[in-house]
Amino acid sequence: MPPKPAAKDAAADGDGPDPALEEENDLVERELVIGHLYTRLARYQARGRVLASTNLELIDELETQKVNLKDINEYLTSELRSKELATSEMEARVARLAGELDDLRDLGATRVRGVEEEAREQQAEPRAALLGIEKELKAGP
Repeated sequence: MPPKPAAKDAAADGDGPDPALEEENDLVERELVIGHLYTRLARYQARGRVLASTNLELIDELETQKVNLKDINEYLTSELRSKELATSEMEARVARLAGELDDLRDLGATRVRGVEEEAREQQAEPRAALLGIEKELKAGP
């Protein structure tokens, strides 16, 4: 560091401090500044090592999480595929059974109509006979 202006003026007058003492003070001051800077540098380097170590730990943890999430994703994807397959099979079965149910309803309705016609045909002859008897009774006595 350069000498202070007041010290230069005092040294020029001859009353001021000794130049050797002034130089020694400057040297001590520089050593203190250098010591302070070394301390700060050591503190920053220690902090840097801690941060680097923390960074490595976080990177390891991140990689572990990536692997775990990849495994979970693969499992869930396979589960989804199997559920989709089962669902599509069930939907096909529901559609097939709905078709069969419609066919059975149509067949049942056709059979009911056939039974109704057969019943009407079977009842037609006795009804005709009954009507004939009723007419004879009304006309007869």
